[in-house]
Amino acid sequence: MKKLVKPYNLLLYFLTIIAFFFVGVSIAGITGAGKNQGLAGGAIVFGYGIIASFFAFASALLFSLKLERNIIIIINKFLTIIVLLFLAYFTLNYYTNVKQKQDQQEIEISNKPTEPIKREPIND
Repeated sequence: MKKLVKPYNLLLYFLTIIAFFFVGVSIAGITGAGKNQGLAGGAIVFGYGIIASFFAFASALLFSLKLERNIIIIINKFLTIIVLLFLAYFTLNYYTNVKQKQDQQEIEISNKPTEPIKREPIND
């Protein structure tokens, strides 16, 4: 039982939760699970991430009991690389797609000429 709370095992749990949350969100994005769902789409995608991280955490608990310290440290390094790659991908995706579209919409709004409202006289 003491082996479950060693620092390298705690790091394994944390990295597993984060990495497999990103995996679940990516799977939801690839399969289009949240498309055409309105406001529920975000909750569906978030749910995929939570479910994937829950099952990965359960398996990480079992792995921490069965595997040796050196193998767990190697897995921690691998999971760290996966988390960093996901963060880099989502950051790059945000700045190339979302931020660019927001900037274009702001430019279009600011370049629209404003015309005075034309009112017709009231004839009673």
